[in-house]
Amino acid sequence: MVTRGVGEAGAVGKWVGGSFPLSPPLDRKPVRCAALRNPDHGSRKLSRKAKPSARMGHEKGGGKMKTIELLLVIVLLSAVPVLLAANAEEYWGTWVNRDYNADDGKIAVLVLKPDGSFAQYNKASDAHPFSTGTITIKDKSTDSEGNIWYKVTFSLDHLAVANDHIMKLSDAGMLLEYLRHTSEIPAEMDPSNYNYRIMYRK
Repeated sequence: MVTRGVGEAGAVGKWVGGSFPLSPPLDRKPVRCAALRNPDHGSRKLSRKAKPSARMGHEKGGGKMKTIELLLVIVLLSAVPVLLAANAEEYWGTWVNRDYNADDGKIAVLVLKPDGSFAQYNKASDAHPFSTGTITIKDKSTDSEGNIWYKVTFSLDHLAVANDHIMKLSDAGMLLEYLRHTSEIPAEMDPSNYNYRIMYRK
């Protein structure tokens, strides 16, 4: 005879051969698919996979920005020589007369720099200048022959002294003549003048 009854915890079973098995067993838990237990499980995997592609896009964008920045730097650097050339003074450079030396009171080397400073060397072989200072342009003109004339003031660093000079550039900017201690442009340079100097671009 088979009798239906109620066992522990209200489980329904069948009386078979003196035993009363429970159905389903209480010590077993139903196993469900991971996707069923957590509906978001699959979507999280997809979102994790999407993140690397987002980072890759960011890296690509960053690479483009770096390329643009590099191009801008190159353009700016290439413009610097043009700007300097537009504001360049023809007398900038190193001027030498190896026939001059400290013994005759005439400097052998005169360096005129773009920053407005100058350096004077007694001898062409000297490693250090005997005087430095600044140069200020007061006037500039070009004559009918294409020679460039400057009225300038030389101010010495080691002395509170400022002297006016007249400078003339000729021979396509390769020859510099100047008269010290004067502010009047002469009709022509006079080599016999005690303050006359002539120098050649190095």
